[in-house]
Amino acid sequence: TAASQGLGAAEFALASDLRKTFARKVQIAAIAEGALRLPDQTLGLARALGPRVSGRLLALWFASRRVTAGLSVDAALEGDVRYEGARAPASGQRSIGVSSFVGWKWESGFRGGAAVAYTPGIDGLGKNATSAIGLTVSLGFAR
Repeated sequence: TAASQGLGAAEFALASDLRKTFARKVQIAAIAEGALRLPDQTLGLARALGPRVSGRLLALWFASRRVTAGLSVDAALEGDVRYEGARAPASGQRSIGVSSFVGWKWESGFRGGAAVAYTPGIDGLGKNATSAIGLTVSLGFAR
């Protein structure tokens, strides 16, 4: 949500996740999400973030019962922002990125993972978005 991203606005989102598994070892997925954000006063003035749409194409490989690896391509679009009811021209965003990840699980219920993501700063692909490289490491527990 926008609030969890530190933007100070609440949003309502709707998503779809379509997957197809082949030979119990490979899975492809198409994931899409759209969201509308509620107006807020976070900056001390009336602001309305534009609607957002994102999509992900994903390929997973189930290497074993305990190890999964994958690659994805992501795209995100956001509409223009409005301040005090007036649209801020060309304030929307667009980004395209790629990521790779590996996850593992133990018999105890612990799960771990690592992911590397790259959003290139290529003119024409992105708009109002910076080039970025990210590393995420996770540890969780599930029964």
